Amino acid sequence: MTRRSFLLGFLGLSLFIAVFLRLGIYFSLDWTTEWFDIVLHFAGGVWVAAITFIFFSFQNYSWSAISGALLPSILAVIFLVGFSWEWFELSRGYVLATAKGYYLDTLLDIIFDTVGAVVAYLLFTRFIK
Repeated sequence: MTRRSFLLGFLGLSLFIAVFLRLGIYFSLDWTTEWFDIVLHFAGGVWVAAITFIFFSFQNYSWSAISGALLPSILAVIFLVGFSWEWFELSRGYVLATAKGYYLDTLLDIIFDTVGAVVAYLLFTRFIK
């Protein structure tokens, strides 16, 4: 995979997330469609992993030097972003901790953030060297 195709894919993913999120807000899909949140969190995990990978790719290190630090870095960033997002939703009143299923929903959000990030990492290590 070339740098150009990676960046085009990243831009396409960014556009997908933006449009999907906007449609979700407009049609209240996150409240009416069970799988909607899962798709967004998975895509968000891929997106955050890609940002982390882009950061690493601009360093002047060889692939062998960064490959060992990439997965722990991606996981640290995804947990930071995922938990920050959940806190943001709670603090702004978009969700209520007393609502039925809140903790399960939050756990699933973090899991799908992480699954998306790990899938992205596996793709990076398979196709980019």
